[in-house]
Amino acid sequence: MAMETVTYENGVNGVNFYDAYITDDPDSGSGSGTPYKLGVVSGKTGNSIKRSIFQVDISDIPKSATIFDASLALNVTATSGTDAVQVHGMISGDQDWDKNDIAYPKWSNKSSSTAWSVSGGGRKGAVLNCGTLPTSTGTFTLDLTYLVSRAYRYEGKVMNICLFLSNESLASARNITFKTSSASSNKPVLTVKYVEGLGVGGKTRLSQYRTKSTRRKHRK
Repeated sequence: MAMETVTYENGVNGVNFYDAYITDDPDSGSGSGTPYKLGVVSGKTGNSIKRSIFQVDISDIPKSATIFDASLALNVTATSGTDAVQVHGMISGDQDWDKNDIAYPKWSNKSSSTAWSVSGGGRKGAVLNCGTLPTSTGTFTLDLTYLVSRAYRYEGKVMNICLFLSNESLASARNITFKTSSASSNKPVLTVKYVEGLGVGGKTRLSQYRTKSTRRKHRK
């Protein structure tokens, strides 16, 4: 058996990779192609919190796979300050956020007619540190191994996550701007590495297998 590498990028090999941003002040958000901010932005009337949400279907990974690594790469075009970045998975009631309305989701509502279970991207499940805001532009990689594995095993093989800063209540500006899934290039890319058929305790036998990279293919 070999380590397989599969990548998910919007519009490549039929992949639908959805993203959006939400902000608390003012209560707004968007699924448009405008570059998104993640973090805290200092405004005229106070600080504004920016969070980013993502959804991608990973059901083409074989049922018997053991996931060893998953990472999300963002192309950062601007930075300000630094802070720890955290991620949480969305509970089932929040996963149907609107991906077809340019004005939604927002901080309070996941669609034009339905509120989040908790404002700001829904009630938090597992909350994990996944990286630190970079101080320079370019590729920013976040560790999503646990949440992708959880989505693969328990959540219908669809990853729904929300990124936010660890210290959102602090007054200083700390944020990045990154390209979105509707950009013409340098879109967000999810990379998942797995081995098929290892079974229980499979990760302890990783050294037995050579590495093999493959592009995502449709399974008919």
